[in-house]
Amino acid sequence: MDASKVTAIWTTPSYHDYHWVLHPTVRSRRGAPFVDRIRDAFLRLDESNPEHKAILDLFSAKKFIPTQASNYEQIERVGREIGMIVNPK
Repeated sequence: MDASKVTAIWTTPSYHDYHWVLHPTVRSRRGAPFVDRIRDAFLRLDESNPEHKAILDLFSAKKFIPTQASNYEQIERVGREIGMIVNPK
């Protein structure tokens, strides 16, 4: 695409679009320290390290950042509105 020949008419607002999830029972089965170690391992991935970059590339990501469930409410709402999510909440 030649950017000089097109005009943006709308830009999607920013949204959280990828997340790593552990099953809710992992914390009770394995303990909070286990969950923290998994989270910290993802947050420490550094694209300048070739082994880390290979993992990040699988996600098409440059890094992971901390998040929380409420960050996905907007995308869940839209998914329900367009029929992509149909199960009850």
